Amino acid sequence: MISDIETRQLSALNSARAVLSTSTRLLRGAGYADAADRIIRQATAPADTPVVVFVGESGRGKSSLVNLLAPDVHGSGANGHGEALYRWVVPAKDDDGPGIAWVYPDSSRSAPGPEAVDPIGIEQPTHGGLLDEVILLDAPSAGGLTAPQSLLNLKILEAASIAVFVTDAGALLSSAEIAYLEQCSAQVEAVGVVITKTDLYPGSWQDVVAGNAALLKARIPRLADAFVLGVSSVMAAAAGALADPPVRDSLLNASGLPQLVHALKRDLALAGTASTANALRMARTALDTARQARLTQLAIADAPAEARAEMMAQRQRLSELKEQQQRWSLDLERDLGDLRAGEMRKAVSALESWTAQWRSRLQSTRSLRMGKMAQQLTSDIFAELLLIRADLIDEAEERLDELMHGLFRDIPLPAVLNELLDAGERPEDTPHMGSEKQHTGFDPTSAMSLVMGSTMGRSVAALIPALGVGGTLLGIPIATLSIPLTVAGAGGWFAVNRFYRQNVLEKNRLLAEIPRLAQTERAVIMDYMDSRIRHLKPEIVVTYRAQLQDALTRLQHLIQESQAQEQLSAQAAMQRIEALKREVAMIDKELADIDASLTNLRRR
Repeated sequence: MISDIETRQLSALNSARAVLSTSTRLLRGAGYADAADRIIRQATAPADTPVVVFVGESGRGKSSLVNLLAPDVHGSGANGHGEALYRWVVPAKDDDGPGIAWVYPDSSRSAPGPEAVDPIGIEQPTHGGLLDEVILLDAPSAGGLTAPQSLLNLKILEAASIAVFVTDAGALLSSAEIAYLEQCSAQVEAVGVVITKTDLYPGSWQDVVAGNAALLKARIPRLADAFVLGVSSVMAAAAGALADPPVRDSLLNASGLPQLVHALKRDLALAGTASTANALRMARTALDTARQARLTQLAIADAPAEARAEMMAQRQRLSELKEQQQRWSLDLERDLGDLRAGEMRKAVSALESWTAQWRSRLQSTRSLRMGKMAQQLTSDIFAELLLIRADLIDEAEERLDELMHGLFRDIPLPAVLNELLDAGERPEDTPHMGSEKQHTGFDPTSAMSLVMGSTMGRSVAALIPALGVGGTLLGIPIATLSIPLTVAGAGGWFAVNRFYRQNVLEKNRLLAEIPRLAQTERAVIMDYMDSRIRHLKPEIVVTYRAQLQDALTRLQHLIQESQAQEQLSAQAAMQRIEALKREVAMIDKELADIDASLTNLRRR
């Protein structure tokens, strides 16, 4: 007997297939026959064993995640041929199959061995997978997310029940990663993100997870409810080796693996409808592209003749953009180099001036042996250094901002670059003295001061009778005064000499520290600049290349549409405008139907 849930699911599937039928007809009529064919293949794919595909840049921990989910499988290949190969971890069959096997482009299998010729991957059976009857596909990304292998991974995602994008906790998602995630989400309904290596960033990984979740919500709104989880493969593996159940469970829970398994199982509960849901998602993406193209055509067709003439006059701008495409990376390299060199010169000049002023000030300062005076001077030195640092960094940030807006002068600055420009963390290094006051023990010159002082005291006692004072002074015999005078002379001279020496030592110490502090501060400022350029440059390159290509494509399209519209008669132009409006309305209705179907399929 069919349950209510199965009945509801069957009804949702039938409704979704009807929507897909309409969607593919619309796409063929709009000139998107290839997209329609892909959608049909996706919708009619056999509902075999669910497939979880792990994508993302290489070196981020995809293979380790797969090994955690299939504990009895180890390594990413066999016989040393595992590099840059796809790895399928499949549920073991009841019969004694071939076990590990090479996979070839025609889907054939063979036992691994030296005679294998150009396999595309390896298949490894698992008997103890944490996700039961599920295929795990470890997809490599040699060369980065824009390389051919990563683009091929997008094609392989057509077989995915769930796509898991893997990154690590070292930083927030880059613009290239977000762009790739957007491509994944355009054809797979169930998408999740795993942040690995959380054990390497114990103090910040949770902020990275929260930040990535916020990025997805802002940049790819449809993934606002997708799971974003932190996982430590090292902690999970360590937990598996422990014998004490409470400690093991605690460490395993802290690793994040149980949370990942729960999230995957929750999404895999809908694996039976995954192919239909993915087909709907692909149809929505293709129809949205068609809608944007029709809106552009409508804007051109409905524009005044003067505006179309102005668009056709943009041929010169098209040539400029093509030339810019050839040399912009060289200009960027030059501009960033000039910016860094300019800031270095300003830092050197400001700190040399500061050094000279403080050397002059210290030379004329007295009483440096006094603790309060030295403490106040040190505080002033640090305050001025931090002020110079703040001024130089503020100016550098202004120049970076100007450079970015100058590069993207014809379009609004992309959100990812705005976020990066606002996210510059000021250096936390604080100035400090490299040497402390010297507290010496025995000093021979101090002993000499005592000797000289006592000699002067005895000389004074011997001089008094010569001055005609007589044998007494204030009623005290001169002979009796000779010893106190000797002691007083020694103490007074010792005090004066020690005061002078401490003053000189403290002054020399501070004079030596000033150039060292200036050099250290210069290094701090340059490290900051290098770090900012190192983080910004890859984002600039990826984003600007995409924006420039979009601008070229859009401008070419505008020119072509303007030319086509100018060749129509007034009556034909009005008919075309009405046809475009009807087509946009039909697409809007179909998009709403697709959204409703996806919502129904997600209901459990």
